Amino acid sequence: MFNYLSRITIVSGEIPIMGERELVDEASVIVYGKVVEIYKSKWANPNFEKGEHIANKIYTDVLIEVKKIYKGEPYDKKEIIVRAGYGKVGNEEVFAADEPTFKVGEEMILFLRDPYSLADDTSESYYKTVGLLQGQFKLKEEKNNDKIFENGTKKNTLKLSSVENDIKEIIKDLEKRD
Repeated sequence: MFNYLSRITIVSGEIPIMGERELVDEASVIVYGKVVEIYKSKWANPNFEKGEHIANKIYTDVLIEVKKIYKGEPYDKKEIIVRAGYGKVGNEEVFAADEPTFKVGEEMILFLRDPYSLADDTSESYYKTVGLLQGQFKLKEEKNNDKIFENGTKKNTLKLSSVENDIKEIIKDLEKRD
């Protein structure tokens, strides 16, 4: 049976490709973690309801267990929320091609930023990924006693064995610039 009352919105666009240096520079927090829970999607409006004369954006919060912190001081050292700009509420669904996706149990390295845009609710504790899906590196494979992570563009990979040192070196280099 088809539900003709459903409405799907697809959001897409072009974003500049970011390298590891740009991701490190723009991230306020970088963590290695695991997806623990994906919460029910909500309207990003007062009372979490759809309304008139407001943005009516849908978002989904994801709970991440923090295993290692590489940069910054997250608001909680054990668990954090990452907010993605998609989801389904009732019969309305938003799919955003450039947003990171999550599955419970996935391991990942996340380059995160604090909420700052007009569309972000700055009264809550959560992070957004830097460069949308570019700031999320999912576990791709385990090879030679190492873990290899790849981001959504499939252009950048990170090795768990060297990522901490790589990030420290980039931060040192960035500090010389300032």
